[in-house]
Amino acid sequence: MIHPPRRPFPPGTGIFETLRTENSRVSEFGRHMRRALTAARAENIPMANEDLLRSEIKRVLEETPFEVGRLRIAFTHQGFAITHDPYQELSEGGYLTFSQQTSK
Repeated sequence: MIHPPRRPFPPGTGIFETLRTENSRVSEFGRHMRRALTAARAENIPMANEDLLRSEIKRVLEETPFEVGRLRIAFTHQGFAITHDPYQELSEGGYLTFSQQTSK
């Protein structure tokens, strides 16, 4: 299991889901996890046990409560990472960076 100190994503190949939270309640958890599972299977990334994942999400939400938040779960071959930050409305476009090393 990986818990990086405020790194946006763990290094290496992986997938991520970003979920909205309100008062430590996760929106659309099932839908996000079905999408993550589909992507993980396509990339041969092992998924964490659901009970462990739910337990870690609960712990992170208790440690970092926000009225409205952004929960990010990243899955890699080495494990998963969870971060929870306050939701901030974007005032400008976002950026996505790709590594020079890609698969497929």
